[in-house]
Amino acid sequence: MNHNFFSVKNPGPQLPGFFVLILLFAFNGLAQSKAASRIDDLISRKSYFEARAVFQSQKKDLTTIETLRFGAFIDNAFNELEASNEKIVLLQQQYKKQLPDSTRFRLLELQQSNYVKLYNYSAAAICIEELITEFPQFLSPEALADFRNTQSIWAALETVPVQEVIIRERTVLKLGRDAANLPNLDLRQDSVHIGFIFDTGANISTVTETTARRLHMLMKDASIEVNSITGIKIRSKLAVCPEFTLGSIVVRNAVFLVFPDSALAVPQIGYQINGIIGFPVIEAMKEIQITRSGEFIVPAQRQKTTESNMALDFLNPIVQLNNEIYTFDSGAANTMLYKLYYDKHCRSVEKRNREKTLQYGGAGGNISRQGYVITWQPEISGRKLKIKDVMVFKDTSREHESLFYGNIGQDVVQQFDKMTLNFESMFIRFE
Repeated sequence: MNHNFFSVKNPGPQLPGFFVLILLFAFNGLAQSKAASRIDDLISRKSYFEARAVFQSQKKDLTTIETLRFGAFIDNAFNELEASNEKIVLLQQQYKKQLPDSTRFRLLELQQSNYVKLYNYSAAAICIEELITEFPQFLSPEALADFRNTQSIWAALETVPVQEVIIRERTVLKLGRDAANLPNLDLRQDSVHIGFIFDTGANISTVTETTARRLHMLMKDASIEVNSITGIKIRSKLAVCPEFTLGSIVVRNAVFLVFPDSALAVPQIGYQINGIIGFPVIEAMKEIQITRSGEFIVPAQRQKTTESNMALDFLNPIVQLNNEIYTFDSGAANTMLYKLYYDKHCRSVEKRNREKTLQYGGAGGNISRQGYVITWQPEISGRKLKIKDVMVFKDTSREHESLFYGNIGQDVVQQFDKMTLNFESMFIRFE
């Protein structure tokens, strides 16, 4: 069966492996309670929702150090970045001698993540330098290369002003569809207007060299390697866009990866990507709504609720469906299910479907994997859905896949009249 070339996360590039924070806790020398051990395990598996629940119910059984370090990771996952940093600083200042190096390493990694999402690139660069110089014993040659590559990014952005997203009034835009059937927003700068893919799965916004020139972006003196979907490394530059608008929304000092035009082209279908609005810009809008009729809405006043059912794995939204954890990617046309899903549901998958070679692709080319094409029937917001032509993979091609059941795409979103993403109260709502 032929699937859309951009049927998964792409064309948004993947960042170096360091960006996928594998929070494997190795607190050697720390005697832990049963509750603490369970929370450790849940956080290492990115089961942040259950980790939060256990943490809140078992807090009385935790030591002060455990309360602070678990709180730091949970705050980070639910976008309470300043609160997370406050706990890390307190641990570093008052309990440093009681923390094993492995714990200090993970906390410093986490602090770097917080600074990146707060656009404090110089502080993020300092964190990485400290990680490299103080904790070389935890870095393989590959990890060290990833850290160096990441350090070059933040160092190049040290003098860049903090990103601003100004929302003066309720904004309603029409979402267009490109040749790959991906949602596009009309980005404007003076008389120039260009269609950009709207993609929560892109860790950093992205443009082609031609688009960067048209938008008068400020190129930075840095060249970095970005992993493509096939594992091939693509050389990219960095640029900052002083200002652009999305309807009445003004965006200033947004950071972009800049690729050669050919790296974001699909000549087979005559398709050229101009650019991608990625997670840092989307998150800064605080709340977005997408309707089935194709409206992109940013309200002036955000909704307040206690239904916090969305978390962040660094710069990737994750949601819990039927006690299973999925990534969410607005730039994916189709949902894909990973090995974790296959292992849990293999009997029903194999009973109703025949194994085949599956192909998909994105920036960097195509990839083939063994698996199945199924009709997926999740229950979401009280509704039993039937999503056709969903790929289920038998293997794991990328490390982060091993921790999630799949990636939710537009084929799920289109089943509902409206979807709301809120990055203040941290919820995703389908209506």
